[in-house]
Amino acid sequence: MSFVEDENKYKSFLNKIENENKFTKELNNLFNIMFNDCFKNILNMPKIDFLSKLSKDVTSILIEHYTTKILENENLENFFISVSDKYEKKYDEYYADLSFQWKKYLYQKSRLRKSDNEEKKLENFYFKNFVKHCSKTGEFALHNCKKKNKLSKFISVLKIEKDNNDKSETKYLICENCRKVFFIRTFNNYCEYCKVKYYSTILNNKNKENEFLFLATVYPTHCNLLFNKIILCQKCNKQLYINIKTNQLICVNKKCKFVELNGDNLEWKCNKCETNYMTRAIVYNETEVVHYEDMIEKALILKRLAHPNKTCCISNENISTTEFYHSKKCRGILYSIMQNKTLFLVCEKCRAINFFKNFIWKCPFCGLNYREIYSDENKEKLVLKNKK
Repeated sequence: MSFVEDENKYKSFLNKIENENKFTKELNNLFNIMFNDCFKNILNMPKIDFLSKLSKDVTSILIEHYTTKILENENLENFFISVSDKYEKKYDEYYADLSFQWKKYLYQKSRLRKSDNEEKKLENFYFKNFVKHCSKTGEFALHNCKKKNKLSKFISVLKIEKDNNDKSETKYLICENCRKVFFIRTFNNYCEYCKVKYYSTILNNKNKENEFLFLATVYPTHCNLLFNKIILCQKCNKQLYINIKTNQLICVNKKCKFVELNGDNLEWKCNKCETNYMTRAIVYNETEVVHYEDMIEKALILKRLAHPNKTCCISNENISTTEFYHSKKCRGILYSIMQNKTLFLVCEKCRAINFFKNFIWKCPFCGLNYREIYSDENKEKLVLKNKK
């Protein structure tokens, strides 16, 4: 970054902190995002390390947005103190509850070790009221935990007592193997049958007459789609349901009565390219959509400019600070977001989200459309290819 650019970004920062309420809100949003990122390790990190990482992550993002010169500003420290105190209290509240529940689980487990029915009695701690991936998904929620070379592990239930009543509500999940913690709203579950990770949530199916019926979609998808749509009946065009007990694909339209006896062997049409292909029916999961909406919000707050690794008209030194746009029709700036070691692109204007891999880039100078692909000879070498 040149001296002039550095000064301009610092002036932008000074203008921003003049409005205390607006900057405090921006800082609070950053702290909230980074706190949620760190939250899964709350039982595995000492408090001082957790809060230190939280502050460092927020500082790093502010430097990305502006310049390292902001660290010399005394007002920034005051803003940090006012906001960080709030998240220290938040940490204390979460940790007290989580550590108590974890010790309670370990105590009960230690008492059952000598019992012949240990696993059966421990079932009360394990979470099974979740949205399943397909009819073959197991009874308990699983974490794809690689600690101790175990690919998956039961996730223990955390129950919060309400006013000393018998009723309780699941708020968080703890992996009994690696002790990572997850919010119940959306957590990364694992389907052993399909051998895939997917986002799930607590099951709220209140229809007792059709407690095994769920809206259906298909897996795998044909094109490189983030998530699939609800599939429609081929006879009446109404939404289809899957019975997770019988694996049947059912249309609930009484006039239609379409039933596909085997949801594991379907010939279906791709939503994107309209090609017929063989796939299988699974549960349509709204949690996946919610998860990607959260990712979009996060990307638009962090504002990390997205860029290809190579391009035609920009030097490698300047490519990271160049703004790339979504498409010719949509002039929204592209931002990047990393999730589970996969890089995504988000458009600030239309809020579209795409995979970074195989995205068609448009040079902001000469207008050339191209995509970066891996050559067969060297998978690490990126080459440019014009769009045909």
